[in-house]
Amino acid sequence: MKKNLVLKIVICGVMAALSIVLEKFSIEIGDIYKITFYGLPLMFTGVMFGYKVGLLTGLVVGFVSQLTSKYGLSPTTPLWMFAPIIWGGMSGFICSCFKDKAYELKS
Repeated sequence: MKKNLVLKIVICGVMAALSIVLEKFSIEIGDIYKITFYGLPLMFTGVMFGYKVGLLTGLVVGFVSQLTSKYGLSPTTPLWMFAPIIWGGMSGFICSCFKDKAYELKS
């Protein structure tokens, strides 16, 4: 039991770190467009462990990304944290909805 918890924490930490690194290596096109893949590790975390863990991982990623950005900690930090939280949480929630439907179709 404790080994599984430690493994879950380590995987979430690695996925959060990978997400932060991917966010830093984004491609900016002009001042408006930005291509990035930082949401993929958050989606994997949400799908693997559920929406609660996905939300928490997104919260950590959003906060650390904001701290390491050129703007730093500001009053708008919770607004910038909203997108990573949604990436992690919604992927887990949608996956859990479809898991229930898949089990119904099999039986």
